[in-house]
Amino acid sequence: GAYFLSPERVHSPEGVTIHEFGHGYFYGLVGSNEFENAWMDEGFTSFLDSAVTHEAYGPPLYSRRFFGVPVTFKEVPIPIESGGIDSHRNTSDMDILQRFAWEYMDGESYGANVYSKAELLLRTLQRVMGEDVFGNMIKTYSQRWWFRHPRPQDFYDAVNEFADRDMSPFLDQVIYGSGQLDYGIGQAESRRPPAGHGLYEGRFLKGRTAPGADDLFETEVVVRRFGEVIIPVEVLFQFEDGLDLRESWDGEYRWRKFLFTHAAKLKRVIVDPDFKLVLDVDRTNNSRILKPDRLSALKWTTRWLVWLQHALEMLTVFGG
Repeated sequence: GAYFLSPERVHSPEGVTIHEFGHGYFYGLVGSNEFENAWMDEGFTSFLDSAVTHEAYGPPLYSRRFFGVPVTFKEVPIPIESGGIDSHRNTSDMDILQRFAWEYMDGESYGANVYSKAELLLRTLQRVMGEDVFGNMIKTYSQRWWFRHPRPQDFYDAVNEFADRDMSPFLDQVIYGSGQLDYGIGQAESRRPPAGHGLYEGRFLKGRTAPGADDLFETEVVVRRFGEVIIPVEVLFQFEDGLDLRESWDGEYRWRKFLFTHAAKLKRVIVDPDFKLVLDVDRTNNSRILKPDRLSALKWTTRWLVWLQHALEMLTVFGG
């Protein structure tokens, strides 16, 4: 866990120390089979050490090494939800989560599954079930299987005992499947009702909107399931006059269209606004702002241009 010139706030030695201590619970007290059900060992411990590390030290900072020298970006803290999502996204099609340790394609796939994907699954369950309910579930599961040897079905049973719905279909997809979870915005727009021809309250309208329609906007939003994993999802619609609407979707079909007629335009739409689905591999498509705010892009573009200028100036030193 410790490296030469280990930077502060990266939590490299601290996280590993906490992780190894966590193995005293998984697989120590709870005797998970680290060879046949490795995710029930490493995944549970990774979930535990991330929670403890963030609570004790705060979120780690993003850090990269250039020519062996670590560079830490103090403006880029890594949220707990992001831990392992990159490796899961890049390797999810290699293996399923539940495999014997020696059957994974390679070490990268093993690590991405039994550490990252399993931790992301547990964090998703924590937010879907609610932190208190999830905590009681984990406590019951752990005490029930102290000094015993639980299998995946035993974990299923504990989850379903506390969840408000049968979570087995979702668990099957994540544990015994290699599909990705990805919900996002397909399209979103607000517009005036189109002019039309026809009768309205006994009058013939030609090329005009119906009386009163000029004060309304028609909003159309298409939410899509880009991935293979299916789970119910919430969608938040925020309008320019301050109105917030929440809608639920079972997420089963490939898309769903939402239609609203309201006195104000849509300002923003967010899929999974409470960030319950931590397993979602692409958060960039989860929201859409109809009038983009370019301030953040300008801020980071300016910073990276400064870094680029410094790098080019360094090259001139070596180039003569």
